[in-house]
Amino acid sequence: MRDTGIDSVTARQTARTLSPNLLSPNLCGREATGTTATAIFMSGPAPDDDSVLISSSAAAFVGPSGVTTSTGFPVAANTPVLIPTTGAENLQLFGVVSTGTATISYLSIS
Repeated sequence: MRDTGIDSVTARQTARTLSPNLLSPNLCGREATGTTATAIFMSGPAPDDDSVLISSSAAAFVGPSGVTTSTGFPVAANTPVLIPTTGAENLQLFGVVSTGTATISYLSIS
């Protein structure tokens, strides 16, 4: 093993105050969805490094308008999923479940 001369490294986490706008419905919220596609999150063009964190109270599927359980991206119950955005177009995300209802929560991250 090669000696690097480094005895230890300490990781530091920097916390910053969240903007009061974090509570804006465009940045975070939750929507109830059922067996027909429901709008979950809509935004205008975003920078390339933005993304949306999605979590659902029950197994759900997300995708564009008209999403179905066959065409949507699966989101397991209580398992957050990070969806990157390209900024090339408006983001419109819809959700649907196989049976019953679910509450899908979202948080826009930049």
